[in-house]
Amino acid sequence: MVLSTYLVGHRGYPSKYGDNTERSFEKAIHSGASMIETDIRLSSDGVWVLAHDPYYADHRHHVHRNSREVAKTVSTERPFGVLTLEQGLDVIDGRVPVYLDIKGHPTKDQLSELVDMLCKLCSAQKQKLFPSWRLEKFWLASFNHSIVKTLLKIRRRGFFHSPLPFHIGFIGPIQPVNWSRFAPRSANLRGIDFVATEKDLVTLKYIQQVQGKYGLKLFVYTLNTRSALHHFNDCGVDGLLTDHVHLFAGLQQVF
Repeated sequence: MVLSTYLVGHRGYPSKYGDNTERSFEKAIHSGASMIETDIRLSSDGVWVLAHDPYYADHRHHVHRNSREVAKTVSTERPFGVLTLEQGLDVIDGRVPVYLDIKGHPTKDQLSELVDMLCKLCSAQKQKLFPSWRLEKFWLASFNHSIVKTLLKIRRRGFFHSPLPFHIGFIGPIQPVNWSRFAPRSANLRGIDFVATEKDLVTLKYIQQVQGKYGLKLFVYTLNTRSALHHFNDCGVDGLLTDHVHLFAGLQQVF
């Protein structure tokens, strides 16, 4: 079987190595993931950390109300605390693209600082003979409409009048019967590049709407069986998010 889409390690390789950890990212890439998905939130001191839930693993400390220094000590899932975004990107080192699921309610200035950080990372890489990071490798998305709209505005500001080339997406859930409520042109999301939707909501009609009518890429989550992989790969979706990268090891990929 040829895998003609991105195989996305959902928070790395969580089924064996935990969510958003160094080892999880390393093992996901080693096992064949062609993209890594991770969740980012802002700590109280303005540091982007890798955290899916509003609370850290001890269920007592809120991510947004505590500093990065607190994050180093409260996590029970990893010995050295929660990774920052910069640390996570250092681990991945541009070997595969990165899908950033932006959580919480960051301001426009905070989102601008995030994009500036990614731009600076790529600018520093340009000085290398074989740069590992390019803006095209970053896929930024959120469930929050306002975050997506702000990212679109930031991207349009561009660089020397050219739009910044990172990808922007909206994460569902999207009910196919309510498609008209979501359609990018009616929801002021004109300009997004992709949609990520929960697998149970994805039908052939939905795929045709997203890819055909609106010309967007479609990522489907979370697929943890071989049958689901075969089905959605055959349907021609653009990204498959999974917690179990090992189930799909050995498949030939086009990336």
